[in-house]
Amino acid sequence: MGTSNYITCTQCNRKIINYSGQFCRNQFLSTSQSSGNNKLDKFIKETQKKSKYCDDFIEWIPRSILENIKYLADGGNSKVFFGTWNLSLNMSLTSSSNIASVSPRNIALASSSNIALKAIRDSNSVNDLILNEFKIHHKCRNPRVIPFYGITKSPEGNDYAMVVKHAEHGDLRNYIRKFFSKLTWTNRAKILIEISKALNSIHQKNLVHKDFHCKNILVDKDDKVFISDFGLCQPIDSETVSDKIQGVLPYIAPEVLRCKPYTKQSEVYSISMIMWELTSKKPPFSNYHHNAELALSVLDGLRPDIVKGTPDFYVNIMERCWNPEPSGRPDASLLPKLFEEMMESCKIVDNNKDYNLVSPHHSNSNSVISGSTQEYMTVAYDYTLREEREEYCR
Repeated sequence: MGTSNYITCTQCNRKIINYSGQFCRNQFLSTSQSSGNNKLDKFIKETQKKSKYCDDFIEWIPRSILENIKYLADGGNSKVFFGTWNLSLNMSLTSSSNIASVSPRNIALASSSNIALKAIRDSNSVNDLILNEFKIHHKCRNPRVIPFYGITKSPEGNDYAMVVKHAEHGDLRNYIRKFFSKLTWTNRAKILIEISKALNSIHQKNLVHKDFHCKNILVDKDDKVFISDFGLCQPIDSETVSDKIQGVLPYIAPEVLRCKPYTKQSEVYSISMIMWELTSKKPPFSNYHHNAELALSVLDGLRPDIVKGTPDFYVNIMERCWNPEPSGRPDASLLPKLFEEMMESCKIVDNNKDYNLVSPHHSNSNSVISGSTQEYMTVAYDYTLREEREEYCR
């Protein structure tokens, strides 16, 4: 892990791997806490034993020091809460030598740190799938991944919950809806640069996210972008082809629907849908049922309508990214450079007062397959097409 560009924590003098805006966790770490589960304890202790930096470890966090917990949202296999992590309440569990070295500033920060809890359903037994999500999220730790602090018990029931940093603006979809009227093309380019760099940080570890969409991209203060939710993330070489397709359908690449393995280029297609959502203020195919019929239409070439007012250079990159063939899309590793170059054109457009601003209303050339409007699904689903897909898988 390269750390030459990471800053040093002023409290413990160690490099900061995660988001530099957090308090110094190393000074508050207590190794005496237990989750009550041998698998979890082993994982937690292993991260602490191998820790070389200020914040590159997981810890067991007692529910008693998490305050003001409130329900936030439901996910595919989880329920999300937010609240405050008050580590100053837990100082009695920290060694006396550590307590003496804790600065007043760090105590203040630790007393009011906003966190989110991802309570994973049916996790009280901690199976390999759940443990894998914990391990991969920890493995991916870097300033572009939402900081994963520790594990606790869910506010409801006996399930376990991940304790992560709370992003001020929530997910990217919420951010787009909240600030759409103020978004310039330069703003959009900056967001895409950050998203593509974040995705590359995962790909560089030979991993694919496999659930890459606006609900799994978080935006903090100062428009800081993070990737979250590693429940489907896998090493590329472990990818197996299945009749079941997991993810949010509009963001799933055509080759995956054609029974082919999920690759880095599959996530370039996902970015094309994020690009479209940045221009439209709503998710792609929000007026379609997310079913086999939509999947087959995507295989036949269906794509979202171009929003009126979108610059040609933006459209060109977006259409290249949603090319039906992975080889026809820009290489995933080159996307940051591509978007950086695009930003120069965005600045010109933003400075041109005569240019038509983007409108969230687009043409209705796409007929509604379902004949009804369906709220966009933000959870991960299994799509089993079986016979319907056979002609595309030959």
